[in-house]
Amino acid sequence: MFANIADWFYVLLAPGMIAGWFAIIGLLSWGGGWYRLASVYRDEISELSDGHTFRMRSLSLRGWFGYNNCITIEATERGLKVAVWPVLRPGHAPLFLPYDEMTVKSRSMLGVPLQQVRMQQLPKISIDFRGKLIDEIREQLGDVWPEEVV
Repeated sequence: MFANIADWFYVLLAPGMIAGWFAIIGLLSWGGGWYRLASVYRDEISELSDGHTFRMRSLSLRGWFGYNNCITIEATERGLKVAVWPVLRPGHAPLFLPYDEMTVKSRSMLGVPLQQVRMQQLPKISIDFRGKLIDEIREQLGDVWPEEVV
C-alpha cells in the first residue's frame, strides 16, 4: 500500500510544482501591479528592436515587489520596453512605458538612488528604477528621460 502512495506522490509532484510556480508568479504580478500595468501598457510590438538594451536589471513595483536582476529594459526614443525573463513570464506580459506619460520623482532607499515613475493612467502603481540605469539611458539616448516633478 505504501509503495502505491509513493508512486502517486511522484506522479503528482512535477505537475504540482509547476502549478505552484505559476500561482506564485501570478500572485507576484497581481500584488505588485504588473498585471494592471500590462492591461494598459502592454508591449504589442516587442519583437521590433530600435533602442539600447540593458539586460539583468532590477526594478521594484509599489516599493515592495522587487524584480532583481531578471529584467530586460530596452530604451527607445519614445519610451521603455520592459520584460522579465521567460521563466517568470506567466502574468508578466512585456510592457511599453512611454516617456510622455511618466511622472518622475527622485528618492533613495538604503542609500541607493532611485527614480520613481508613475504612469498617468495608473498613478497608484509606482515603478522604481535604479539611478545608475537612468544615467546609462541618458548617456545612450541623450535627454529623453522626463524631467523630475518637484
